[in-house]
Order: sequence, then C-alpha cells, then structure tokens
Amino acid sequence: MVGIFPNLYYTVASYSPVTTFISFEALKAKDWQAALGQSTNWKHAEIRGIIHHETRHYVDHLSTLWGQTNLLSLYKAMNARLSLNETRFSEIINYKKQERELHFADYYHELYNGYVWRKGTANWDYRFSSGFRYRDDGSSDDTRPIMFVRFFTSDGLSLSRVPVSIASLFETNAVFQEVDVMGKYIASQVSNKELDKFNSWLMGSLIYNNDRTIYNVAGHICANLLDIKDPREAFPICSSLATLTLNLPHKLVEMLPLRDDELKVWNSRPRDMLRNHEHGFVFFNLLNNYKEKYRSVKRFNLQDLLAENGLPTEQEIAEMVRVELINLTRCYNEENLQRYFLDLHQKGLELFNLRGIDGSGYDISKILASTYIPNIRFADSKNGSRFKELFDVFKEMPLTDITHEDFFQIATLTDERMDSLFQIRGI
Repeated sequence: MVGIFPNLYYTVASYSPVTTFISFEALKAKDWQAALGQSTNWKHAEIRGIIHHETRHYVDHLSTLWGQTNLLSLYKAMNARLSLNETRFSEIINYKKQERELHFADYYHELYNGYVWRKGTANWDYRFSSGFRYRDDGSSDDTRPIMFVRFFTSDGLSLSRVPVSIASLFETNAVFQEVDVMGKYIASQVSNKELDKFNSWLMGSLIYNNDRTIYNVAGHICANLLDIKDPREAFPICSSLATLTLNLPHKLVEMLPLRDDELKVWNSRPRDMLRNHEHGFVFFNLLNNYKEKYRSVKRFNLQDLLAENGLPTEQEIAEMVRVELINLTRCYNEENLQRYFLDLHQKGLELFNLRGIDGSGYDISKILASTYIPNIRFADSKNGSRFKELFDVFKEMPLTDITHEDFFQIATLTDERMDSLFQIRGI
C-alpha cells in the first residue's frame, strides 16, 4: 500500500488509510495494555508515544475535511473495482493518483549527504524553493507547482530537498503526539541520564535527522518562520496549523493573501499553488502571513492567525467544514460497503465536533479510552475474516453487513487489484 503512514520505527507500527487499521508489527496485545498503564520506564513511555503517534494518523484521517474527502474517493474506487464495471475504472486511477500525492513520488525528494547530530552542533540552515510536477507523459506541468524546503549544514553542506506534502502535515501532528507523551514521561523523572536520553532522541532522531525529513520539515518551517527556539514549543503550534490546513475549505484557500515580497520571484506559482489547493504551500502561507503578529506577542492565538490571513472566525469556519462533511454522504450512492462508510463518516463528524478546526479540542489519550478507539492489529492477531480471496468477496455481494476484520481483508485484497491496474495503465 503506497499510501501507508509508517512510524519512525517502520517495523514497529503503521497506519493504513485504505483499511483504517493501525498495525503494530512488533507489539503484542499484552504489551499495549502494559504501555498504557501506569508504568514509568522508558520502554513503556516509548511504546505509549508510538501508540499516540499512530492514533493521531487515524483521527486526522477520519475527522478532517481532507481525510473524509479521501475516504469518499477510496470507497468509490473500491466499489468500481468490485463492480467489475470497466467504465468505472477511471475512479480507481483518480484515487491512486491522490494516494501518491500523500508523499509525492520519491523522485521529488533528494538526499545529498548524510548527517549525524551531536550535542552542541549548530542548527541547520534552510531555503524555500518551488518546482513543477510531471505529467503522465513525462513533460513538466507548469500549472501545478509544488513547494520544497532545502536543508544545509551551518557551513553550507547540502543535506536534502524535501517536498512539503500532505504526509508531512500528518507526520508533524503524529510526532507532536509522540513528543508530548515522551515529554510528560521525562517531566516525571529526576534522572539527568533520562533527560539526556530524551534530548538525544528528540534532536538526533527527530529534529535533525536527514533520513526522516518528512517527519520534521513542517516543524522546521514553523519554528523558523515564527522564530521559536525550543522544538517542544513549536510542535503544538505546528500541529494546530497542520490540522487547520487539512480542514480549510477550498473557497477559503483561494482567498488567502500572498504578502511576502520574496514570493514575487516565484511569479504565478504561489497563486497557482493556492488555486490547486497545494496543502504544503497553504500551510507555509498561513504561517508566513501570521509570523509578524506572532513575533510581536510571542503567544499563539488561533483567532489572530485567522485574522492575519483574512479568514472568518473559528466558529464560522467550523460550520462551513461541518456542512461540507455532511454533504459528502450525499455523494455516496453505493450499496456495497454503505453502512461501513457511513459509520466511519459519522464517527469522523463527531470527532471533528469535539476537536475543532485545529484539532486541539480533544486529547488523543481520551480517544484511546473511548468508543472512538481505532481498529488495531497486533503481532499476535489472527485473521478473523471469512474472506480469503477476492473471489470469496464477489460471492457475497452486495456487502451490507461486515465485520471490521472482514473489511480489513476486503480492503487489502481490493487495493492489491487497484494497484495492479494503476501499474499497467497505458501499457
């Protein structure tokens, strides 16, 4: 599954936006219970952080406007494949293109030199840049620019070029949850050894890790534009902005002002990126318009940010998003998987109402103790589905009453076939 959201420790956990399951590849069910208990050792705190990381992916997918729109596209694509109606297969191609836009292709991410963070080393330098996407025929599309961040060492060594993608916004939210959990654990400790271990983990594994820039690029943008020195101070602000970006309706995005003279060298690209709803650039532009206000007061305020961007109030935007979320259900006229889709949609709408447009209204720890807890597969989980092959699924259509395990299997099998179609198109 190309669209999968792996944790920093890929062999440990991942979230699949196709199945909407969290998979803990190296964690057994009993380890989950122990980690969420009252234990105060580093290992359990680390596992708690990973649990919160993956849960945040699930929650952002279900309860943002981008996420629910993506789910609608997914379910339409799955129904197109299950219908065996080839006139609908373009819906599969459309979804698979969206899926690859989560991260952008590996082609756009360039790694120039390795880097190992050491205590006392200078911060990275950075530069913003932009480029064009490529069409299916290999030609560049100058109507669809994308934004990059280039990282350098303090003495000018090129490290990497990173596209600011939808996945990078998801990851900054998830990393915020992980850092928050680990920070609370450290606050309960008195050992300098544990504090040093935390700082090395935060700075070396997260902030200044050139192999994991998808996880840290949005945080670097936020901290640099707002002139924040402490990463732990930047993360909650960055997360609020990332979640707002995933919720902003398109008609508001198109209206955002472009105020920085430095953007003029990009000519029409900034306006094109807003028109195309390029989420990475929207995130940057919201911060860029807000930076002077924040630097003057040194305190984050969502309403100030909205005002600096010429946007309506928090309550007005929330109502606009709510209307769009409800309207999505009217676009789903499939009999297959209807109940499953509508249940996910309703859960997402309820979570949006709890969390608000920037996701700060409801803590992830509450979700883990509620009916909103995600579906999970552990290392020792068994396949409880009655479906073994896609042929078994066809025999029971229309799929109106299925278990979560059934859906996991249906989605996995169907996605494999959709991937195959996407690979052979045009051949």
